[in-house]
Amino acid sequence: MQADLNRSEQKRQERIAALGLRLAALRRDQLYEDKLDGKITEERWTRKHRGVFRPGAEPRNSTVKLEPPDYTGASLDRGENF
Repeated sequence: MQADLNRSEQKRQERIAALGLRLAALRRDQLYEDKLDGKITEERWTRKHRGVFRPGAEPRNSTVKLEPPDYTGASLDRGENF
């Protein structure tokens, strides 16, 4: 059962990482659209593009705090999805 929980946690962490990459891509796309629409200056675009969206950079303004799931009372034999 511990091995199942470890696999579930690993998959959860992989999904979190994939969602983080997707969020960064969406932010880059929105920033570029704002640049094309003239909503931000070329200077701001350059600064944001270099500073915020470096390859491998962590999002600076992220307020999402992820907590591990609570498996208290969960049972695999009850068919619960967690």
